[in-house]
Amino acid sequence: MSEWVLFVPTGQLNEATRYYIDTITRAARALGWEPRLVTSLRGVPWHAKVLVVECKSAFKLRVARPRVRYWLWMQGIVPEEAQLQFGSRWRETIWTFLERSTLPKAQGVLMVSQAMRRHFADKYGFAKLPTFVMPCANAVLDAANFRTPRKYENPHFVYAGSMHAWQCFDLTLEVFSRVKALLPQAKLTVLTADRDEALRAVEASKVKDVEIGFVPLPKLQSALAQYKYGFVLRQPHVVNRVATPTKVSSYMAAGVIPVMTDAVEDYVAELDGVDPLILCKQFDAASIAVAIMDMEARELQPDAVLSSYAAVFARYFDHEAYLKPLGEFLRTTGLQASAHRDVE
Repeated sequence: MSEWVLFVPTGQLNEATRYYIDTITRAARALGWEPRLVTSLRGVPWHAKVLVVECKSAFKLRVARPRVRYWLWMQGIVPEEAQLQFGSRWRETIWTFLERSTLPKAQGVLMVSQAMRRHFADKYGFAKLPTFVMPCANAVLDAANFRTPRKYENPHFVYAGSMHAWQCFDLTLEVFSRVKALLPQAKLTVLTADRDEALRAVEASKVKDVEIGFVPLPKLQSALAQYKYGFVLRQPHVVNRVATPTKVSSYMAAGVIPVMTDAVEDYVAELDGVDPLILCKQFDAASIAVAIMDMEARELQPDAVLSSYAAVFARYFDHEAYLKPLGEFLRTTGLQASAHRDVE
């Protein structure tokens, strides 16, 4: 088999991104290419075909290995993330330069949303970039998780994620506080590696019945199975508009009802009509709490929830559905088939 190099510097590959990269490598293997992971430029041959997972690595590759052909996976829009997280114009300028100089030189660009595709077309005029869109997901739907005893009878909430500002943890606590005032039996579990920061936020909010813990990713889905609702609140910002947060698919794979705002453009389109789902157009705690209380007034049947969410996975979240079209995209952008075989 021919070799396809995955240039992923240490720290860029984690459990959250491994699932996505695994889908890409499976599609490449079906074309007769054997992916090889390297973490430094020294491991990249001079005439290789390479997958990179962000623009800085792609730029280094172009300078040090000008004859390679590369495919670029865009997980997010880093210039805007730098401005949102750090308020740094300098970081934003540097990352904008990296995007502008590496995107049009790629053989093909993998993106996580249609909104991201439109963002780059509008920002740089890159409307004709060869692109393939596949949402972020890192979980497989499990019917058993929908049938936890009394799962849809108790108002048990979960927040799984970091304490980064764009994940709106303070708003989550405010929403839960409002729900708690109306439903004294409501409980919230926070699953995060940022335990100390979460604890400080909970103590400052004075909200009761909040438990803080941590579950490693391999055990997350079984842990999520006990909850009814999962928070995924995002503020209206371009960083969120082009994203596809993995926790939405993680929640739904475990039968957890996402409590969302409409900041994620592709989810507004792809999850339109999905029921049960809480998708609020107003970015304020009172409106979100009202939507939760409306859902609490309903009687939900596990099999009906399972049927609804399974349909979403079959057409959108399940990466199995993307393998063949992704393989065709790689083939037509220069990863020609050699010793073709079926996807394993």
